[in-house]
Amino acid sequence: MGHVISAKVVADPKKIKDMNDWPTPKDLTSLRGFLGLTGYIRFVKNYGKIAWPLTQLLKKKDNFQWGPETQQAF
Repeated sequence: MGHVISAKVVADPKKIKDMNDWPTPKDLTSLRGFLGLTGYIRFVKNYGKIAWPLTQLLKKKDNFQWGPETQQAF
């Protein structure tokens, strides 16, 4: 599921690497893939607030506009 079980639960280092290496989304499909990958990490403080600009792009089906705010969130 993407977690390493030991004395405490931590995110799988491979998943973290995958997130860090993800290319900047160029369309809704790649953005959905990125959000799907990052969404499983529920213990990131304020994840919903951080990802808000990215999730708002999902509502703009024919108007995918990547800008400074979305880049910062990414």
